[in-house]
Amino acid sequence: ALSARAQAKQGALPQTRAESLRTLPDELLAAKEEKERRQERDRARSGRSRSGGAAAAKAKKDAPPPGGLGWTATAVEQLADVTYRAYAEDFFRDLSAADIGGLLPRNEGPDSEVFRIPPTGRGYLQRWAEEDAAEAVRLEQQRAAQAASSRRKRALAAMGRNAAPDASAMVTVISPHGEKEEEVCHVCCEGTSVDGNNIVYCEQCNVPVHQLCYGVKTLPEGPWLCTPCAEGNKGAQCALCTVPGGALKPVRPATGAGAQKKQYAHLFCSQWIPETYVQDTEAMSPIEGVLAISKARQGLVCGVCNMRGGACIQCACGQCVAAFHPTCARSAQLRMEIISKGANLDQLELKAYCARHTKLKGDAEEGTATAA
Repeated sequence: ALSARAQAKQGALPQTRAESLRTLPDELLAAKEEKERRQERDRARSGRSRSGGAAAAKAKKDAPPPGGLGWTATAVEQLADVTYRAYAEDFFRDLSAADIGGLLPRNEGPDSEVFRIPPTGRGYLQRWAEEDAAEAVRLEQQRAAQAASSRRKRALAAMGRNAAPDASAMVTVISPHGEKEEEVCHVCCEGTSVDGNNIVYCEQCNVPVHQLCYGVKTLPEGPWLCTPCAEGNKGAQCALCTVPGGALKPVRPATGAGAQKKQYAHLFCSQWIPETYVQDTEAMSPIEGVLAISKARQGLVCGVCNMRGGACIQCACGQCVAAFHPTCARSAQLRMEIISKGANLDQLELKAYCARHTKLKGDAEEGTATAA
């Protein structure tokens, strides 16, 4: 089709000088003719004749190219007023109102299809309400599962995780627990929160504790403070170890001893020292039995902090006599576990191991697991 159009257009072009001149506008033709008449008059006045070589060169210059149009270089030079549009007039036209209208922006009103949101089937409010209801059901199921797990652990006096059930006993590993200290309760080493037993943080010392583990019955509307911070003794020293701060509770003072400095002890330490205990398990205060700790226990040197003071416990493996504070053992990731025995698993035994026997016990458990 393009070849046919090109041939038709070639056939419509002027083939001779006369035809080419006839295609020019009238004013251009008039200018051309006037210029030719003026040149003829000048040649007649001068009477000069051209030489044969000059005439031949001029004739060759004025001759049209072979196979081309009738235009020559001399003819084009003589037509000073010829413009580009005169040659390509067929390919141009004046702008019309339709052309200008196509360039103008479309004036769409507010009801135009361009601004209309396609229907989605259900309303957004209905979809959001369904998503909120599904999320509420999921959270309720999660809270119920956590509460049931927490009640079972508390009934078994389990303070940690990673419990390995056995036919006659249940072993609950307290340390190492594999989580950051600032994310778990400082008393039970558990990081799970449920309704009524959330983990709360002291506004001043930032210690994390469960409500039941620390005796917080109701949460205050404002910031919550632990007992030492509320009494102006932030960072108080524990009477059972060398670690300051933490989940501390007051120690019952000696009767008839007169005025003496108030003492605090970690609830975690009080659970692991055989002589100490908490009488009021709802308020988790005060800590009893500190004065009943034997002098031999008080004279032991901690193998972790290498300090004497407070009360240490010893490795539970055979005849090993390695001693350490409970909080120092937990910080050093030594193995600490609670064994629940009896028909109702209500007979508890607490065991802690030194660094050497912690490694040996871990290697033995890995070998058992690999063999299984």
